[in-house]
Amino acid sequence: MMNLVMWKEGEDSVSRWIKKRINQNLNLNALAIGETGIGKTYVMLSVAYNLDPNFSINQVAFNFRDVMNIINSDWFNKLKYKIILFDEVQVSFNSRTWQSLTNKLMNLLMSTYRHQNVIINDNSL
Repeated sequence: MMNLVMWKEGEDSVSRWIKKRINQNLNLNALAIGETGIGKTYVMLSVAYNLDPNFSINQVAFNFRDVMNIINSDWFNKLKYKIILFDEVQVSFNSRTWQSLTNKLMNLLMSTYRHQNVIINDNSL
């Protein structure tokens, strides 16, 4: 059983665990859920900056097209920790197509980037 509490001075346990996954050639999907205004985006930005102090606003996406553009960009593929903050994804779809289209696109996305060790933080719920 893996110990999630891997304390090391100057680095939080979650960041160490995520870095260990990436070093083992595994990707990560992190999902922050909760009520509006409780700080989901802030938490995910904090995790991103803890993993990579050079995390950039260019790594924030608001729709699937943005995510795919980031994944396919040359600058992104050169990063050690390929972090994408996928924020407010539900805004880019109308209520009628939200569930079915989102499910299809998330399936496609997860199948596509798995071999690239991409970290996606989604806090849209």
